[in-house]
Amino acid sequence: MSRLFVPFRADNQLVEHAKMGDKFTENMTMAETAKVSPEARKVLEKHFGQDCFSCPSFSVEPLFMGARMHAVELNKLLKDLNSTA
Repeated sequence: MSRLFVPFRADNQLVEHAKMGDKFTENMTMAETAKVSPEARKVLEKHFGQDCFSCPSFSVEPLFMGARMHAVELNKLLKDLNSTA
């Protein structure tokens, strides 16, 4: 599976390669993720808290950026999200 190049990504966190069939990827926005299913929304709430849904950045912030800004382990977040798929 090819991955999108995100030039403004400046973290050093290594992300496991997306597996074929993974529904959730690091470049999806928080809003896109929450719309997939109620279970995905619960995973976001678990990792980021309920306030994340009212944040002005919610609709445009990719998962990797949210994880970086809130000290959430991205690989764990993606694993939890993809286990709901």
